[in-house]
Amino acid sequence: MSVALWVLTSLIAISLIGDLPYLALVVTALAGIALALNLYADDHAHPSPTRASVPRNAPRGYSKWVGEFGWLLDVVIALLLLFPSRWMALGFFLVPLAWLARWRVASRGAARTVFNLPILLILLMTLVSLWASADLSASMIPLGQIIAGVNAFYSIVARVQTESDLYWLGAGLILLGVMLALVAPFGVEWSKNKIFALPGIYDRFHRLLPAVINGNVLAGALVPILVLGSSLLIHAPLARLKASRRALARCALAAGLLAILGILLLTQSRGGIVAAVLGLLVLAIIKTRWILAPLGLGLVGLGFWASSNLDLPRVVDLLFSSDAVSGLAGREEVWSRAIYALQDVPFTGIGLGIFPQALQVLYPLFLVGPDASVPHAHNLFLQVGVDLGIPGLIAYLAMLILAWLISFTSFRCARQAEDLDLAAVSLGLALALVSVALHGLVDAVVWDAKPSILVWMLFAVSVVVRRVESAGLPADEGMPSG
Repeated sequence: MSVALWVLTSLIAISLIGDLPYLALVVTALAGIALALNLYADDHAHPSPTRASVPRNAPRGYSKWVGEFGWLLDVVIALLLLFPSRWMALGFFLVPLAWLARWRVASRGAARTVFNLPILLILLMTLVSLWASADLSASMIPLGQIIAGVNAFYSIVARVQTESDLYWLGAGLILLGVMLALVAPFGVEWSKNKIFALPGIYDRFHRLLPAVINGNVLAGALVPILVLGSSLLIHAPLARLKASRRALARCALAAGLLAILGILLLTQSRGGIVAAVLGLLVLAIIKTRWILAPLGLGLVGLGFWASSNLDLPRVVDLLFSSDAVSGLAGREEVWSRAIYALQDVPFTGIGLGIFPQALQVLYPLFLVGPDASVPHAHNLFLQVGVDLGIPGLIAYLAMLILAWLISFTSFRCARQAEDLDLAAVSLGLALALVSVALHGLVDAVVWDAKPSILVWMLFAVSVVVRRVESAGLPADEGMPSG
């Protein structure tokens, strides 16, 4: 049923894209929602196993080592595929070995999850897009990002089994965000005049890393981590920690989140900052409804002040400007070229990672200029469509919506069961996914850049949250209880 729905809706959208492109995009969005709802309903009718895999006999020797430290192989694979070098081919070679290792210590290498079908469809359309690519060398980088994401997804689903594992994973994600924030001053290419100019701060940073980190790419990684961590700080009672250590844990979490927030502001990524602010506001409103009245009055006052003191068209252009694209008109031009590409090749896409070359050869930009470097479509969903075609975009939308449905439903169920720690994780996950979608309206860094693996990890976390909530697995002795 789900496959038939995917095929039918893809054909309908493809038939409309030529003459009615905007209607075709609406149909594509509705198709993603329909596919997600269908998969969600099927999962409730035929639930996935409460554990990702069935362990074999008590592991010994090699099997025990793989079970405990096999995740290190997945980390190596991610590093090799996300940071292209002459060793990238080794990363592709190690992926089947990682799956065999997971199969060696469990009944199967890939767990049965509700995401299996859309992942299979994305991999299928990835192969189709490679076939259509005019430059396979340019396609290897996005291919590595997709493979690294899929491998990370199944690694997390297979290894994160209990509620304690889930909290360790959450702590690891937040620690990753803190590490990125600490490294940022030594490797980010700062945009110093997007919103505000702080030369006294930026001039203190000296680039030490060999590779340059784009500020927007860094913001794409920090925003969902900031939202998830803030949910834990605001809503989680940390009931499983000893009382003597809760205050210490909260202080450490708050300090880490402040570091992430500070670096996010310094990136001056408008889309990232707006997505983060909206996520934090929702967290605050859920915590206490009393904030609604002052928030509403503040927004009304801000609106009156802005209408009388600011040049609103200039502010809009400022919000939509980037290093490569100037103002809303420039961004609309890039979006229009992505739609042209979808109209020309709606089924296969123009090829993984080919959009920059296609702009120069087939869809030149006039407002931006022919020599400007525009690495992507500045829209997550248009970029996925350009790379994988409309069928691939439908599958990706289904995954994003499905993860949100699972996390939001788990939040409601956990709150009813008064498991406030799990509810905080679920709520933070749901809002992190929303922040990804909001940021994706003006950028595509969570698809065609290194932060793409983080979205796959969020998809995996939704599977684990659903498993823990539905099975009611108790926290085991591995819980960081102090």
